[in-house]
Parts: sequence; structure tokens; C-alpha cells
Amino acid sequence: MLYRELLTTELDKQRDDFRRFADSQAGDLAVYLHKLKQLNQTPYAEIQQKLADKNAGAIPANELKTLKTFSVSFGKSWANHEDARVWANEILQSRTTFAADGSQLFSEREVSLPVGAIQIGWFENPHDATQRYEKNAYFEIL
Repeated sequence: MLYRELLTTELDKQRDDFRRFADSQAGDLAVYLHKLKQLNQTPYAEIQQKLADKNAGAIPANELKTLKTFSVSFGKSWANHEDARVWANEILQSRTTFAADGSQLFSEREVSLPVGAIQIGWFENPHDATQRYEKNAYFEIL
């Protein structure tokens, strides 16, 4: 059982910490928005040039060059979640999608056994009633 009075008292005690945290987050957001605005005003060719000699891991999308903005309107809206799902089902019909994820587990420092593990999971969905989807995983102790 949760006692509202005790919760309210404890939250009230932490009010200044919550305010400081919110102010810090707002300040960080302002910095990020300013940087994004600066980047949005940088010519596409200049961005590509700056990233050419770097192992950036990503390159600017062509939309940045043609639309000159990071925010691109999707152009679709729905009355409810069910309508959105119907639309998505129509779009995905007979199109295969694939997703994979992996993780690793290390033994704790307190354990002297040199043991670890990896797990890889995947899901392949052909979005076709005549075909089966595949959901599987692989696990190995190292």
C-alpha cells in the first residue's frame, strides 16, 4: 500500500533537486537545439566535406540536401491506432522485414571462472499469409 501523504512529503523534500535537474535538462536542450539549428544552416556539401576524412559511422541523408531540413513531415495521419495498423499492414503486405539484436553477458569480477555468453535473436516476417515468419535465437557460452 502506498501512503500518499508520505509520498507527497518525500517528493516535497526533493523539490529543489527536481528543479535543478529540470533546469539542467532545459539548458542541455537549448544547447542541442542551437547546435541543430547551426547544422541545419550548414550547406550539405560542407557537411559531407567535414565527414569525408572521418569515420563518422553515418552520412547525411539526401533529404538534407533536397529539403534542407532535419524535420520532414510524414504526410499521413490517422484517427486512431487501429487505422494506423491497417495502413501499416497494407504497406507491409508481401514485404519481408527483418530485425536482429544481440547481447553479451560477462561473469562478475567476484567470479573467478572465465565464462561469458552471447545471445543473438532475430525475427523475419514476410507479411504474407501463405508464408511463415521466423522468430529465433542463438545462445552460446564462451
